[in-house]
Amino acid sequence: MSEDKPDFDALYRLGSGDKKFVIELLEVFIRNSLESLEEMADCLKKKDYRCVADIAHRTSSSCKHLNALKLYSLLREIEDNARGEKVYEHLRELLKNATFEQKRFVKLIQEHIDLYEKG
Repeated sequence: MSEDKPDFDALYRLGSGDKKFVIELLEVFIRNSLESLEEMADCLKKKDYRCVADIAHRTSSSCKHLNALKLYSLLREIEDNARGEKVYEHLRELLKNATFEQKRFVKLIQEHIDLYEKG
C-alpha cells in the first residue's frame, strides 16, 4: 500500500490558485494537528476519554481534506475506542501511531512550503 501524500492540487483549487492562502492553510494544519495530538495525550493521561474522543473527532476532518487518510483513519479509531472507553494501553498505542503518521505527513507538507518559500 502506498503512503498518503497531501493533495496540494485540491487545495490550490479550493484557494483559486492563491499560493499564499494554501501555505497558510498548511501551516494551520501543522500547528493544529500537533497541538491536538498533544492535547489528546494529556487527556489520555487523565483517562478523560470523552476529551480524547472529542479532539480526535475535531481533528480528523482536516486530515481527510488534505488526503492524510492513514492519520484520518487512526483518529477515527481513537475516537471510536475512546467513546467506548476501551483499554488505555490500546488507546496509547493508537495515539503513538497517529503521532508518528502526523510527523511523516507534516514532513511532506513542510517540503512543499519550503519549495514555495524558495520561490
